[in-house]
Amino acid sequence: MDLNKKFDELYGHITSSRDTRKMRMLGWVMKKMMQDAIEAHPQMAEEYLSVLESVRWDNYLTEKEADTVIAAMEPAPKWNRQQWLKMMEQTGESAEHYPCFNRCALYVAMCMVDSDDGETIARLMGNGGVATGDMDYFAMIHQLALNKLKDKDGVFNIRRYFKDVLWPEAGQKR
Repeated sequence: MDLNKKFDELYGHITSSRDTRKMRMLGWVMKKMMQDAIEAHPQMAEEYLSVLESVRWDNYLTEKEADTVIAAMEPAPKWNRQQWLKMMEQTGESAEHYPCFNRCALYVAMCMVDSDDGETIARLMGNGGVATGDMDYFAMIHQLALNKLKDKDGVFNIRRYFKDVLWPEAGQKR
């Protein structure tokens, strides 16, 4: 039997069950799998842990996920991560706000606002074109990204918003 199929069947059976014994067994097996991954493939294990970290946050992306999303943006963002971090430092704003968002989620959200609405924002601000280092523009983009990431209704979720870019093969909600 195909091991992936067998795992999917067992996982589905356990997670749809209300039996805490089965859930503890799944937890024990997952813990053992993680220990094996840490020993055999520490970089892969670190990536798995980074994805699991998302359960603690409302909006969370790993660095790898952020890079994937940024690479797919059209038009491309004005700032790379290093430029963005430098500008964040200049503003004195925090790049993370637990549990609303981590730094990768904020970076991607700001690049998304810039990519989707940058021309309109620049026009409303009275700027024909916006320079990469324009701090007023940066502050506006920052505030609009915060509006999404701190959405009190909880409608916006950065992982769901970019699910087709992050998991194109899955074709399902995460």
